[in-house]
Amino acid sequence: MPQHPASIFIMDIQNSSAEGMGEELSAYLEKMVKWIKTWTNDEVIVKHRRGDEIILIANGYSTAYEIAHFISVIWNLPDNPPYFGVTFGDINRELKEIDIETWIHPMIKLAREANESLKKEGDNRSQFKFYIKENRAEVQLLMNSLLLMHQKLVNEQTDLQKMVFSLFEIFNQQRKVASILGKSPSTISSHFKKGSGEELRMIFINLIIVLNSLQQKEFPDSHPALPKLQQSIRTYLQQHISEWYSKEEGKGNL
Repeated sequence: MPQHPASIFIMDIQNSSAEGMGEELSAYLEKMVKWIKTWTNDEVIVKHRRGDEIILIANGYSTAYEIAHFISVIWNLPDNPPYFGVTFGDINRELKEIDIETWIHPMIKLAREANESLKKEGDNRSQFKFYIKENRAEVQLLMNSLLLMHQKLVNEQTDLQKMVFSLFEIFNQQRKVASILGKSPSTISSHFKKGSGEELRMIFINLIIVLNSLQQKEFPDSHPALPKLQQSIRTYLQQHISEWYSKEEGKGNL
C-alpha cells in the first residue's frame, strides 16, 4: 500500500475552563476552523471537538506546523493561548479516505502524547512540541530545543513587540506595519529587533526547511503538499485584518 507524507497537530487552549469563557472560546475555535479550511482550499482535515480542541491532519511534513505557527501569531485571546502537540510521518491512506472520528494511527497517538506533555508543563509551557517516531529521536530533540528557545524569546516580548511581530509576520513589510500603527518605520524596526523578531522568524523558517528536507529524503519525488500555503494565509489575513487585529490593541507608547 503506498505511503503518503503527512503531519498532524492537536491543539488545546490554556485556561479554557475559566468561568464564562465557554461560548466565546467555542465560537472562536469554530471561526479558526473556517479560516484554516479557507487558507488550505479545504485540502486538510480539520475539526473542532472536545470543547476546546482542534485536530488537523494534512498532507506534507511541514503543513501542520506552518498552520499552527500562524494561528499562534494572530491569536487574540491572550488569557487563553493555544498550544500544539505536533507530529509528522507516513500514512497509508489519502486524506479523503480518513474518517477523523474513527481513524486509529500511531501518529494520532504521538500528537496526543505531545499535547498531553505540554498540558502537564503548566502555564509556562512552550506553544509547540513535536513527538515523532523513535528512529528520529535526535531530530525531535533538536526541534523541541529550538521551540523552547522560541518560547523564551516570545515570553520576553512586551505586548507592543508581540503586536509588531504579528503584523510584520503577516504583511512582511516594515512600512506597512508602520502605517497600520501610525509610527515611523525606524520605530517599528527597533521594536521588531528588540523583540527578537529576526530570531523568531529564523527558527520558524529553519524548522520548515528541515521538515521539507526530511520529506524529500523519504519521498524523493514529492513536493511540499501546499507550496503556496504561507502566501495563501498571509493574503487572507491581510485582506481580513479587522477579524484578527484591533486598533485598540495596537495603541500604546511605541
